[in-house]
Amino acid sequence: KGVVDRKFYGKVEENNGVLSSEKLIQLLQKNNIDFAQFFEKVKSNENLDAEKLDRAMREAFEKRDINECKQVCQSIMKLKGERILKLRTIVAIAYLDKNLDALEENIRKEIVEEIYKSNNITQNVSIIRLFANTMPILSNEQLNVLVSEFLRKAKKSKPKSEIEGRRIAVLLNNYLAACWERKINSNLV
Repeated sequence: KGVVDRKFYGKVEENNGVLSSEKLIQLLQKNNIDFAQFFEKVKSNENLDAEKLDRAMREAFEKRDINECKQVCQSIMKLKGERILKLRTIVAIAYLDKNLDALEENIRKEIVEEIYKSNNITQNVSIIRLFANTMPILSNEQLNVLVSEFLRKAKKSKPKSEIEGRRIAVLLNNYLAACWERKINSNLV
């Protein structure tokens, strides 16, 4: 809002439009994005590969295409770093295979540690995605504690942009879906 209209921004996201450097800086400022981190990511071709693979994985998951997910997973596992994306991918495939119980305990532990160690959980996109995508493997207690903490931090920081608000809404929607599936009926719900 106030920088570019939504229609034009959609074109930019689809590589059909170009932002001026001035507009880019305004968007970064408005969304509290660190300039140095942003441009460091832009320099990395591997990061662009990771983003493309992440998008391909999400699309395959939405179609519930387990074979395509497994193909994309092979490429994701070859990336250097990108541990959070790899964890999300492992859980997505286990979910589609209806094999969440077979996930190794160290994977579960690593996911919870990643979520807990994030200082800025309401604004860290990769942690929000990790949390939202891995709810099916969390215990009811872990899920409620993490969502309570998330809500507390979200209330304090208040979403600064529409996209941030949407991310929070998606995470909470996933939480409500998990509660429905598990028949969790707590005060938090």
